[in-house]
Amino acid sequence: MPKQALESLTESMFYLLMALTQGERCGTEITAFAAEITAGRVKIGPATLYTLLGKFEKEGLIAETSALGCKRYYQIPRRQSRLYSRVYPTAALPAKRGRGGAGCFCPRCPAGKGA
Repeated sequence: MPKQALESLTESMFYLLMALTQGERCGTEITAFAAEITAGRVKIGPATLYTLLGKFEKEGLIAETSALGCKRYYQIPRRQSRLYSRVYPTAALPAKRGRGGAGCFCPRCPAGKGA
């Protein structure tokens, strides 16, 4: 029997989705979040990241929200956010939604503190 797409989550999948529960993020912010929250143990490379983003977007689990130059931003659609909070309630930590919000780990934010 063939394996179902997204039947189980790898660590990369988990931390990618966890990053997006914090709000809208680009790929760089997602990889920085995973590295920061795992103290560098989980490193999501570009090939893995964009493969997962494509799969998740195709399945409707995430949505691309905007593109600024070559950066594309993603977030969890509102209809899916309730599902994530039921499946893994502690992943939905309180944070300001959007770029530079509380808990932002993007390189452009000083000391990862958000704008």
